[in-house]
Amino acid sequence: MLKRCISCKVEKALSEFYAHPQMKDGHAGRCKECSRRGIAESRRNRIEDVREYDRKRGSLPHRLAAIKAYQKSEVGKAAAKRAKERWEIRHREKRRAQWALSNAVRDGRLVRAKYCERCSDTKRIEGHHPDYSKPLEVQWLCDPCHKAVHKEERAANRLPPKKPVGSVVNITQTQQEMA
Repeated sequence: MLKRCISCKVEKALSEFYAHPQMKDGHAGRCKECSRRGIAESRRNRIEDVREYDRKRGSLPHRLAAIKAYQKSEVGKAAAKRAKERWEIRHREKRRAQWALSNAVRDGRLVRAKYCERCSDTKRIEGHHPDYSKPLEVQWLCDPCHKAVHKEERAANRLPPKKPVGSVVNITQTQQEMA
């Protein structure tokens, strides 16, 4: 049996439509392809709302409990180990700087500061590497300040959003480059 999609107006098999018990034929009016495209477009248009919703949803007690249970399971431990190994491969310079700093502190060549250089807090002081090629030149920061510094660095290094392929701006730029 065929059905016409209300979005793309193409007749398709019923298997190309999601089940929808409230519809007369038991299937949604939009085909799966159009439904996915519409959902993706809606998400792009409301991305800040979606991100805020996702942040709040991730903090719900039942989700936090499920995450803890997964992390304690053998599958979760193996996944964490694989993720750590992949991170170390992708970020060799960062990892080498961390090892060098850790070894220097352990061997007494460098002394960990007793307070944060930004806020003077004394809890959980960490070494921040502004330049990973200089592993023993660090700022001693508390955990919240260290996270804030990384957030500021990420924001400063963000590239402007990409322009759509084939947009008028790109075509005009290409024509100017050719002239």
